[in-house]
Order: sequence, then structure tokens, then C-alpha cells
Amino acid sequence: MDKIVQFVQKSEHNATAVAIFGAIGVAVVALKALSFLKVLVDVFLRSGINLKKYGAGRGGWA
Repeated sequence: MDKIVQFVQKSEHNATAVAIFGAIGVAVVALKALSFLKVLVDVFLRSGINLKKYGAGRGGWA
């Protein structure tokens, strides 16, 4: 951790680069978390498609 702090303190450009890459990393993690939450909502909370409109339950096959 000390090496990272020393690297950032060497130059203002280093601090800016670390901040930019950190923001990009936070954005990527947030997007992945939202995508995962969307999957959970789609699987557990939203209703499915009524399969009877495709012939289910009327003896239809394939």
C-alpha cells in the first residue's frame, strides 16, 4: 500500500490517472451489479410468457 501512495504522490498526473482508472473501475463494477440485479428481477419478480398462446395444453406438439 505504501508503494501505491508513493507512486500517487510523485506527480499530479499520477494522481489524476489513478482517479480516472478508479472511476472507470467503479463504473464497470456498478454496471455489472445492475446487470445482475436485472437478471434477478427478471427471473424472480416478473411474470413469464403465457405459453397457451403457442398451443400449450391443447395437445399441440413441437
